[in-house]
Amino acid sequence: MSLSVIPNAAADVGRGTPLLDALDRLCWQLSRIEGAPPQEILSSGIFDDCVALACQIGCAAPEGSGGADLTAEPGVKKRLGFARGILLKLGVLYETQAALAAIDGRKLSGGYIADVSAAAVREGQGLGLGPDSCVLFIGCGPYPTSAMGIADAYGCRVECLDCDPYAAILGERVVRASGLNDRINVALGEGSEAEVSRYSHIWIAGLVPDKEALLNRLGDGAAAGLRVLARYGNGFKWVFNYGLRTARLEGWRVERRESGVIYAWMELSSYGVKALARSPRTE
Repeated sequence: MSLSVIPNAAADVGRGTPLLDALDRLCWQLSRIEGAPPQEILSSGIFDDCVALACQIGCAAPEGSGGADLTAEPGVKKRLGFARGILLKLGVLYETQAALAAIDGRKLSGGYIADVSAAAVREGQGLGLGPDSCVLFIGCGPYPTSAMGIADAYGCRVECLDCDPYAAILGERVVRASGLNDRINVALGEGSEAEVSRYSHIWIAGLVPDKEALLNRLGDGAAAGLRVLARYGNGFKWVFNYGLRTARLEGWRVERRESGVIYAWMELSSYGVKALARSPRTE
């Protein structure tokens, strides 16, 4: 299915044509593989097919494309909720199997991991990463492909956090197997507890929930100019991400936004207002 098959999502909602047909197809494919053995799911390539279809649906109705919130339509909302529940579980399964394969010296077939790594490298170019950069990556998962991509491309130091113990253990072993353990450290922890003054840049993964609360907590210790790249998914991209609403942010300026294939992202910089308010006054 090409994007041209879903030319105008706004026109499709409520009429049972391309958008709902695409959602139905995605739900049907996911229902077929839910509960199947992991190796069967991954070797068949159907997970990559489902991700590609979900991305096509997300790109067909970009955030801010006008009109009412299309995801609020009853038929759309039900389908998105079903697809999201399975896709998120399969995403964790896919990354876990990819991590185990990498630790074993094997490479998992499929384009999802390569696509995310390439996207991270492009994002890093826009942020001006270099060998002197020190990056905090929140929500690296069991296969820290983004962290590995930017560390390899820019020679920067990356410290990864994940709140899931198994993901942190696998992530550390994948990094060691890749030979990038001199630049990347993976640890178990919450991003909200990080000492932000240590970093020049912060990445927040698309699957990190409650991004507004996290950013406001990070802002408590942020110096003016700290740069953050937050991946998110509002609207139809919510099917494979958690959302982000800038109206709920305090102390952050949005520098730019981009809508990618798998997720959208925004670059933010700190005003440093909260940190300044707590600093001693100097005359």
